[in-house]
Amino acid sequence: MTASIDVPDPVDPERAIRELRFGTQVDTQTIAEAGGGITSRNVARYIAKYVTKGGEITGLPPRRIKSLDALQHLHLPAHTERMVRVCFALDAVPAYGEVPFRRWAHMLGYRGHAATKSRRYSVTYGELRDERMAHQEDERRQAEGLPARDDREILVDAKWRFSGSGLARGEPTIVDGIRAGQETMRRIEPT
Repeated sequence: MTASIDVPDPVDPERAIRELRFGTQVDTQTIAEAGGGITSRNVARYIAKYVTKGGEITGLPPRRIKSLDALQHLHLPAHTERMVRVCFALDAVPAYGEVPFRRWAHMLGYRGHAATKSRRYSVTYGELRDERMAHQEDERRQAEGLPARDDREILVDAKWRFSGSGLARGEPTIVDGIRAGQETMRRIEPT
């Protein structure tokens, strides 16, 4: 089945309605809600579909596309080039001013991570991050001549005892000085 939707031109609302066509698909979903405009969640889902295919399939470069003139040298697939052009067009629409579409056109307007992983069949990014931090900590400890984290002996002193109350030696003088300064400020400031 062929999916299409009629939408007003995002750059020139006075212009005739455009028909967007998506080709033959099994599962089509609306990314623009009637009367409510495009939701960021639905756009993210649409872009994620392309992101999960992999950057090499879309033909996008790993660097930013600074101008539309660069497209003539990139030789992108037709659909990918159209999506990049739309990013540049949407960047000029005041309603989307807070979204840096042009800056992230090389990622189809999406500025998040472009890689996905399955929690079920792969290591998660959190596990990789924790492992990297542990490795860096081990390297730091070795460079500073400290024992490895696994070789550490951890002592827990579970006995609590009273060691005193009030200010430590020398602190009363500091507190008296602060109080005197506060008193002076109260006298100087008009009430």
